Amino acid sequence: MNFNGEVVGINELGGNGVGFAIPSNIASVVFKQALSFGMVRRGWIGISVLPVDKLGKTKGVLTASVIAGSPADKAGIKPGDVILNVDGHDSNVRFLEEVPLFYQLVAGLEIGKTVKVNFERAGKQSTVSIPVAAMEKYNGDEDEIRDLGVTAEEITSAIAL
Repeated sequence: MNFNGEVVGINELGGNGVGFAIPSNIASVVFKQALSFGMVRRGWIGISVLPVDKLGKTKGVLTASVIAGSPADKAGIKPGDVILNVDGHDSNVRFLEEVPLFYQLVAGLEIGKTVKVNFERAGKQSTVSIPVAAMEKYNGDEDEIRDLGVTAEEITSAIAL
């Protein structure tokens, strides 16, 4: 809580017994989605990114990889493209610590909405429209097979990659 009695974060126990706090604005969005949909929904376009600092740039985010068949792939985004803007939001990732902020921006996009993405490729700027897909869960459903004494887990495409 802050000095005004407002919640600013929620404590969480992380890995190796280290405590972290989830910012209250993120916790609020998660809570509202869980109440509305019974689950947390995240937007996804199918890219991984890196900072642009080593490219000598101060604006944009470097597309490191594009998942085959993903919305970004279908729209024509390629590894090496520097994304400048997503749905009207500047995408400035100079340092590795800023990468999660870009993923948070994409995760917050409305699923099913088509967004404009401005990017630079070989010094030329272009714009594409990308439909936002729902991020699938990372871990698949797990089931116990008592007769064999094993548990089996569904392999999701994220795990398969």
